[in-house]
Amino acid sequence: VFRSHAANHAAIVDELGLQDVTVYVPDAERETVRLFVPERRAYTLPAPDELRSIFIVTDDETRRGVAFTPSGLSLFEEFQRSRDGPLGDDPATLARQTTDALVELFELVETATPETDVETDRLTVRVSECRFASAETFDTPVASFLGVAVARGLDAPVVTEITPADDGEFVVTCRWDSTENGDETQAA
Repeated sequence: VFRSHAANHAAIVDELGLQDVTVYVPDAERETVRLFVPERRAYTLPAPDELRSIFIVTDDETRRGVAFTPSGLSLFEEFQRSRDGPLGDDPATLARQTTDALVELFELVETATPETDVETDRLTVRVSECRFASAETFDTPVASFLGVAVARGLDAPVVTEITPADDGEFVVTCRWDSTENGDETQAA
């Protein structure tokens, strides 16, 4: 089921000629996150109400693209229900919480090794033996869960990148801008 879902979304992105950029954008008012894929390399994040539509067509061409419900959103909601304490609001705590959930709670991967760098606003997670989807899959659940959780925890848009590694492993990198006001132009 997920492969069909991912293939459809990837086809939409491809047919519209959108960028190979995935931005997980928190919507604090609705306590959710949307996955934004911009049309332009240099883009501006759409307003939260614009992100509630799938096809974002505005007069400002830098705000155009698509917005989907991320595949990791339901995983994040289950993660929220299962936690004993609050969601972390710093990269180190989020790294520990999310990697523990990927391995122990969801059993989606055999290992998830995080590395945080607050100087460059980055969280990198190396995963091995992913049991669901792959590094090439659009909005793969592992990366999507990480993007959603970090976006919600830091209350900041998060760009994810997935890099295949050796022996079926892959690396998910989440980047955010701790100085961003949520309305600045981004360069992909």
